[in-house]
Amino acid sequence: MLTIFEKLYDKPKCIAGCNFNSPRGYYLSCVKCQFNVHLWCSYLPKNIEHSSHHHPLTLKDISVYTDYGEEFCDICEMERDRRECIYYSQECDFVAEFNCLFSEVCLLKLRR
Repeated sequence: MLTIFEKLYDKPKCIAGCNFNSPRGYYLSCVKCQFNVHLWCSYLPKNIEHSSHHHPLTLKDISVYTDYGEEFCDICEMERDRRECIYYSQECDFVAEFNCLFSEVCLLKLRR
């Protein structure tokens, strides 16, 4: 059974892959099976379309690494934090960090 916790005493890993391991913040958590997800991450849409790219973008629960060493967002072309969740197009290896898609994701959530 999922329960909302404001603070957890250990540092649970969010199953959404955001890799922000912090005891602070709201979590949906199942103590029995060790399922933990940030409340915000639980509401992110799995797939979105964005004007910056012609393929659909899929929320990745793990970081996508390239062989280049540094990771960049293909929208803002700035170095991105590998721990943050991303939207990704596997067809062409397009990576969009969540911050660059924030307004689009919020609009999608309001429409639902």
